[in-house]
Amino acid sequence: MHGKGDMTMAARSHKAQAVADKRQIKRIHTLSSKMELPDETYRKWLQERYAATSSKQLTFDQAEDFIAVLEYFGVRCGYWEADPNRTKYGELAGRPHMASPPQLRMVESMWAELTRPATDEEKDATLRGFLFKYFKVSDLRFLDSSAVNKAILALKAMKVRKWEGSPKSPQAAKEVH
Repeated sequence: MHGKGDMTMAARSHKAQAVADKRQIKRIHTLSSKMELPDETYRKWLQERYAATSSKQLTFDQAEDFIAVLEYFGVRCGYWEADPNRTKYGELAGRPHMASPPQLRMVESMWAELTRPATDEEKDATLRGFLFKYFKVSDLRFLDSSAVNKAILALKAMKVRKWEGSPKSPQAAKEVH
């Protein structure tokens, strides 16, 4: 019979050895396809780096590492450019009951698309005004998980209604002055 300590150690060991998930495997195949990576090279990298013959044999951590390797070489070889916004708000990850970094990036992106601000400062100021008026938070990073979902739904509705052409939109106000 195992003690409580044994169960915790086994759970930790199992978590560390968790297999790659479907999202990771799909990402690996998408990246290698975009790079037109020959199958022989792909298999060689798997074998030499992870002692695996297929991405399905990778652990979760190995798959994350392989994705990072493929992304690195994709940028270095000119297949695509690095996305500087990919890690934006990364320091805010893991906060209980708060918006995730991808959600924050989505709100910011949707706002920029709707308002088409002239400067980053204008975008930030108008977004803060929107967030304060409707969600009583002074900055994007203070949105909780419930409020961020409401904000995303509101922005989607604004886009459907073509809010950018409304007399109340920031563009209309800017044109009046």
